Amino acid sequence: MKRVAMRAAWAWMMAASLWAAAIPVYAEDDEDGATGEALLPKEVLVYFSLPSIPELKERLDGSLSGDMLQDPEFQPFMDGVKAKIEEASAKMKEEVGVTVDDLLAIPQGEITFAVIELPPRKLAMVLLLDYGDSRDTIDTLIGKMEEGLKESGGEVEGEEVGEVNIRTFTFEQEGENPFNKLAYFDHDNYLAFASDPEALKAVLERWDGKSEETFASHEIFGYIIDQCTTDGRDPLMKWYVNPIGLTQSAISLMQAQVPQAGLVLGFLPVLGLDKLKAMGGASDIAVDDFDAVYKSFFYVEQPTSGVLNVFQFPATDLAPPKWVPADVTVYSAMNWNVSGAYTAIETLVDSFQGPGALGKLIDQLAENDEGPQVHLKKDVIDQLTGQIHIVIGATDEEADPNPENVEQATPKMIFALDVKNAAKLNAVLVKAAKSEGFQGKTRDFEGITIYEMENPGGGGASLAIADKHLMIATDDALLENALRPSSDTAPLSADAVYKTVSKKFPKKVSMLGFQNGNSQLQTLYQMVKAGTVPDMPEEFRELTMKLPEYESLKKYLRASGGYTVPDKKGALSVSFTLKDQE
Repeated sequence: MKRVAMRAAWAWMMAASLWAAAIPVYAEDDEDGATGEALLPKEVLVYFSLPSIPELKERLDGSLSGDMLQDPEFQPFMDGVKAKIEEASAKMKEEVGVTVDDLLAIPQGEITFAVIELPPRKLAMVLLLDYGDSRDTIDTLIGKMEEGLKESGGEVEGEEVGEVNIRTFTFEQEGENPFNKLAYFDHDNYLAFASDPEALKAVLERWDGKSEETFASHEIFGYIIDQCTTDGRDPLMKWYVNPIGLTQSAISLMQAQVPQAGLVLGFLPVLGLDKLKAMGGASDIAVDDFDAVYKSFFYVEQPTSGVLNVFQFPATDLAPPKWVPADVTVYSAMNWNVSGAYTAIETLVDSFQGPGALGKLIDQLAENDEGPQVHLKKDVIDQLTGQIHIVIGATDEEADPNPENVEQATPKMIFALDVKNAAKLNAVLVKAAKSEGFQGKTRDFEGITIYEMENPGGGGASLAIADKHLMIATDDALLENALRPSSDTAPLSADAVYKTVSKKFPKKVSMLGFQNGNSQLQTLYQMVKAGTVPDMPEEFRELTMKLPEYESLKKYLRASGGYTVPDKKGALSVSFTLKDQE
């Protein structure tokens, strides 16, 4: 997982550098026709759109990332990036007939990708690209594309739809892959690609912007985007997924080979998953007080049932307890309806196993002489308030650029659950520790009993009850600091940066989070600079060594915050980074 994250971060850095170094800004022409979601039919299952590439580039330039890439200390690295671009450009010009600059200049309006449903439950992918005045580049690329498709065995067929020619390449179908076509048209400085020509016909039916049957008029999509806009501005990025519709279409495709797959659809209402109608969101950069803001919305039909009732998070006052130190890397909290979750699980289990099945199982486990004789419902679940705190401690000041050490590092973490009656829960722990099956050991720390559980494979966890919290920790020092009645470490709640970020939190939230930006990227940055990132292309090692020291990056990092609040139609999650955090 960490290796994947490192590769992703490396790819992001190179992409951002290429963008800043090479993409020119074009004025966007006024369009009389439809764009984006207004070109698609209502039956959209997956949607991703960058409505305006010029606007995105302009906002990036005005963000902290844009400032960083213009910093003189980063110019040796940027000069190296430009040299790489020129080198690649020469090769591309020779092989394809266009330069990298030509290629990067193509997007001059929107880029939109969608998966739509065609009758009867047939999936088709669509890509829309506004290429503006890049006609010469597009003609060259289309010529190369058609040449390659024909060499690959594609049979081409043209079809006139009004004034537009749709060209469709059909390939011999391989195995069970349902996608064996590539169709495209070039019209009004737009390129449109699809896995089925019928999808392109649906787009052309809406080309004049007069159709009322479009994805833009989809009630759920419209509600999601309304909830996810910031400062009343059109977002720079929008996305949407209809998970149930996608599942239904995928199962329909599978049923020809696996008839039993259709049984899955019958379980969706039983599990309550059919109530999850859609997920979507929007992102923005350099808007209002935010350097970046990301919003997502889960649209759920009310009232919920089944599995969805396990995930109920009522809004309440959430804040870091005094034992959470100011130098944490990450702090998050949530208010979980634990009793409601238990009831939902009990209802599901009993619906399959018979009335009272879960309760009987829990009673049997509690009465087992070989176990700790703890009743999961009465002794544990009933003692929890539902508030949960997660703390990830600060990393060492000196970042280690050795990837092997990063892979082996154990995160310093505390997982704390608020309890109703600390004395009663502590008695449960004492009882469990005296049982024959207890594999750990106990020790006293300033009058508090710590229960240490070792993992045979390495690592382990420590448990303690203090300040009405059941604390589970992976790091002794972090736990002991939290248990001290008075500590020299300042609390997060009094930290100036946290206070600034928390001003953007609503008064009552279901979840909240805080991330200290100064310590998040240090180890990864040092690895990139040292050229020790796993799977880094050899040709880039010399380039990354031109990066400045971490302190030059640190001044552009900001703490980030986030929260989730319930809505009458689901839940809204927001994460953000402020322009100024002081």
